[in-house]
Amino acid sequence: MHISIEGHMHDMISLGVGHLKAVVRDQTFDPEINYPVYIAEPLTILTLSSLFEKRGLTERKTWMVRSAATARDKSSLGSIYEEMIMFVLMDKFGGKFTRLDEVFHFGESMSLGSREVTLVSLARSTGDEMASCEASWSAGGSDRFGFKAHSPDDVLAFLKDPKGKAFLLPDNHMGPDVICFFQDKETQELILVVLQAKSTPTLDSGTWLKALNSVMPEFFYTVMRDDGKRGRYAPVTYPGLMENVLGLLGEMLGPEEFKPVASGYRAKLRSATEAKRQLASQPERQTPKFIFVVASPQNKQRHMEAVSGGIVVMLKSSIVKEYFGSAYDTVTTVTTGIL
Repeated sequence: MHISIEGHMHDMISLGVGHLKAVVRDQTFDPEINYPVYIAEPLTILTLSSLFEKRGLTERKTWMVRSAATARDKSSLGSIYEEMIMFVLMDKFGGKFTRLDEVFHFGESMSLGSREVTLVSLARSTGDEMASCEASWSAGGSDRFGFKAHSPDDVLAFLKDPKGKAFLLPDNHMGPDVICFFQDKETQELILVVLQAKSTPTLDSGTWLKALNSVMPEFFYTVMRDDGKRGRYAPVTYPGLMENVLGLLGEMLGPEEFKPVASGYRAKLRSATEAKRQLASQPERQTPKFIFVVASPQNKQRHMEAVSGGIVVMLKSSIVKEYFGSAYDTVTTVTTGIL
């Protein structure tokens, strides 16, 4: 039986790259239908992505500029801004080790800016152990560098096994906008990067505090109640949700504490003597478990310090602007007009 396959699909099929859509059980094969050919090989997709990047119309920056120019509303621009930041993190840390202070503003009292880290993706091995691998534009453990979660179940599934995807864009109820993992060059310790993107050009105290709360693990999946206090999101539908999220993160990052951070944080809660006693009984790590990032077009640096098991930093807006040029200006300028 002759089936017409148009274009260069013959070559793709013969190379084992293109595949005809499978006919499921109880479905009759219809020779009159032009069944699509799809690409299923992750490495091939990465190769094609590299080829597209060499053509002006399909270059990443080009279609990002177009997306920004045709965005319909503030929400769309916010999503584009998040993607811009993902691209910058991939470009600066993907496939290479980079000093943290080349990309982030650190507080004056912080000494971690000189540490070199790289972006990694994680995946479960056959022995059910979590393994890290390189994440860059041309290499990785998946044909996708990001995963958009639409529910808490999606977030939990990602944390149980990211399957080689470098970035998580959580659902709207979790808090952060972007989550990824860095690996320290010297210690090989994993660091969770939790980022909140604010595309508004001003970052007043209220907006800053809201951004900080959104990236703190203790506030994941919490909502403000009418009495002004925080309560758990959907406790009936998702019982134990916060504990499950924090438990999975604990498995990834390990039980060790970053002593300077833990000491400063716990001193606020109990005496320094008690803090030292607890720290002495715990393994110690040289890097923080968390880097809490606030991204904003505003260049003014807010007060940044070590909090809640991690450090608070700001993404350098100049880095994003340098990378995207006119698209960055479009997002921040148009957002101002919408407010």
